[in-house]
Order: sequence, then structure tokens, then C-alpha cells
Amino acid sequence: MTTIIETLKKHKNKGSILELVTKDVLADYGFQNIRKQNSGSQYGFDLVANIKSKFDYRQEIWKFECKNLSTPFNIDDIAPKLIWYLGSNTIDHFVIVSTSDISNDLDHLLSEHQLPMPIHVWSGSTLDKIIFESPLAMKRLGLESQINTDKKNDIAYIEGIDKVYLPKEPVSLDVFHELDPPHAFDYLLINNNQLVKAYSETEFRLFACVTDWGRFPFDIYSLSVVTSNYINTTNQRILREIKPKGIYEPVKLIFNPTTTIGSEKNILQGKVFQVDAGKSEMISICLADNAILGFYEIYFKVQGKLSNKTITLFSPNFLLNIIDRNTNLLLLNVIGFHYDSPTQQILNYDDSTWENLKQLTTINNKTIYLGLSPYEIQNRIVDQKWYIRSVETLKTPIEDGYLTITDPRKSSKIELELNLPIDEELYNIDTAYKRVTRQNGWQDLLPLQLERRMKIQK
Repeated sequence: MTTIIETLKKHKNKGSILELVTKDVLADYGFQNIRKQNSGSQYGFDLVANIKSKFDYRQEIWKFECKNLSTPFNIDDIAPKLIWYLGSNTIDHFVIVSTSDISNDLDHLLSEHQLPMPIHVWSGSTLDKIIFESPLAMKRLGLESQINTDKKNDIAYIEGIDKVYLPKEPVSLDVFHELDPPHAFDYLLINNNQLVKAYSETEFRLFACVTDWGRFPFDIYSLSVVTSNYINTTNQRILREIKPKGIYEPVKLIFNPTTTIGSEKNILQGKVFQVDAGKSEMISICLADNAILGFYEIYFKVQGKLSNKTITLFSPNFLLNIIDRNTNLLLLNVIGFHYDSPTQQILNYDDSTWENLKQLTTINNKTIYLGLSPYEIQNRIVDQKWYIRSVETLKTPIEDGYLTITDPRKSSKIELELNLPIDEELYNIDTAYKRVTRQNGWQDLLPLQLERRMKIQK
């Protein structure tokens, strides 16, 4: 066992050190927009980054799952993560990063995988070599680097030594939210106080992308939405975090999920879509306005024929929450990011505190924020614990409603101190500047991926 792997396994911050070291490696190898998944979030990865493709020079999405283990990396360690990618045409590469080598069973599973993206394994001695070539990673571990810091590492080095498992299935399905991330998330407690984070019904608009990587056309005769779980949430507390987000307009199909667990509805209603060989067919799926209130767990299923062979494809699960006018809703504004870690404490407040917070959100000349308001971001104020703040606003009538104007020079007022330390990344003025000036690359990442998938003709 090498010094690098030993250092990782024995590090005092064993739970987080591998993610930090992997971020350093990615920075040294030319990845950009490297971000850690927020605490409490789902969706099957720890880190996400992008890099220019060596084939077409567009931005590729790479996602990384990091495990600092003393035992072999096995199927149980990765299966809950990979299930999110049962179709993900907007992810280009998935990487398993592990201090231990993968088990024989996992090696066999990956060799036969039906997922649409290549799966890389950086483990054991391979991970050792990758880290050794990264001056930033070696410095973080307190180890001496022999690599010239002026040297620009190339991802080709990693691709030359890691193990890659390619997809086996010629047709793939991806269903994903049109906004990445959407501008609103709902938090609620189910099943004995278990916190769940669900998409809200507001602008719940999905893309279904079917890609035929083979040589013959694929005829889709069924696209169904399946309800795998449903909970009636009448009178249940809902915390909604909302932030502004741009919208990309596609052609639409409307769906309305059933409340009967295990049942499904065919959205195509007798229509047939043909995906030509070497191409993708993009279908936009939008939630019906009259969908019934409640918490849903749904997935999508495509059935079709490829050269007389019947193929069934499944999407990842989507957690969806639908409210109505009588919902016990607390609406808090956030800037830049949605924050997960304070939500359970807020949902568990006593009735008096909960109602007082709801009352605050109804005051016409105030906007209520979880975390930082525009004033803190503008003045580079960084919180150490969570607050709920109010900001004075001015509502100006416009043709179809009101425009809310906030003066970032006016300080905010702390309405509630949560006494909870902050353990996730906060939005800041530098991130805001990069977004406004389009320097961070994330604004255009989804459209670039869609463009890539729609132009795969060989």
C-alpha cells in the first residue's frame, strides 16, 4: 500500500478528505466549475465538473462519487448512486473514486451495464498515480510533490491509466428537469419525520431524450408515467425555497400522474415516435394544471421496437410535491442556491413560530430570505450560522402583476436566528458576477448538452 492511499485512509477527516483531494486533482487536470453537491441533496454524486470535449470542444459534464474505504468497493456502495442514471444523456462521464479497488461482483456488473454514459474507476494504485501527478492534491495531504508546478496536466494522462466501462445498450432514455436546478424546491417531513426534498409543481417541466446509438431506427409506441408512491399532504407543512431562474421553451406534452401506487398512464395516447439511427428525439413533458395535491414518487417508462426487438427503458425516479391554495405553506426566498441543511429544523418548529414566519411572508413591503439577502451578498458578508431575514421592498405595478424592487444598499433585519452552523456552500458576490458575465459556464451547460445529443449523427 502506498503512502498516498495510507494517508487518505488514516486522515483525521476521513469522511471529507477524498472529496477535497479529488477537487484538487480536477483543478490540476483542467476541469472547470468544480462543485460539491450540497449537504442533504440526492441525485447520485458528490462532485460535478465540466471540461472541453476532445472530440467537439463543447463542455462535457463529469460527475464523481468518492468513497474512502478500507474494504473493496462493492455493488452496495454504488448501486444507490447509479440508479439515478438509468438514462442520463446530459451526463457525459461518471467516475467512481475509491481508495480501495472494486470487487469482482462490481466489475462484472459494470462490464454489462445498461447506463448511457461511460463509467470510469479511479481506485487503489490507479488513484495513487492520479493524485501523485497533482501538486494541489499532494500539498493538501502534506506530501512532497515531484511534479513541476508549472506543468499543465492533461486529462489524457488519466484516461490512459483508468479503467473505463462502456454502455452495452444501443438505445437510451433520459428524463430530466428542464431547469438545472429549477427555481423552486419543496421540503416536507414524511414517514416518521423523514425529510424529503421534492420538485415543486411550479414550472415542473421535463425533457425526455431518447437516443438511438445503433444502426436501425427505434420506434417508440409507449411513453408512460408510473406512480411508485403517493402521499396525500392535506394540512401538512410545506417549506418552499424559491429563487429566480431563466426558462428555456420547448414543444410540450402534458402529463397528469395517477394517485394509485403502481399504476401508469401512457402520455403518447396512441402516437408513435420514430428515432432515426444515430440520432436523438427530444420530447418535452409538462405537468398538467389540474394535477391532484400530494407528494409523488414517479418515473417514466418508454417501450418501443428496434429491428423487431422490444426494448423497455426506465428513467430515474422524480420526487414531486403538488400544493393547492389551502396548503400549509411557508415560502422563503433564497439567492443563487437552494439550501438543504436548515430545512428540517424549520419544519419542526412549534406552531407559534411556524405561523409567525408565515405571517412575515404576507407583509407587502417585505421579502423574507433564508440565509443571505442581496445586502449581505453585495457587502461580502459571510454568515457562520443560519438566519431568516427580512428586506424592505417596493412593489411596482406592471401589466400582468407586480415587479418587486429591492435596494441592495439597505441593510436587512434578522427575524429569526436558527442557532445552526452553516455546513454548505453559500452564494457570494464572486459567483454572482461570474453568472452575470457568463464566465462560469453553468448557464449554458444544459443547452450545450442538448445540442450535443441532437447532433450525434455518425
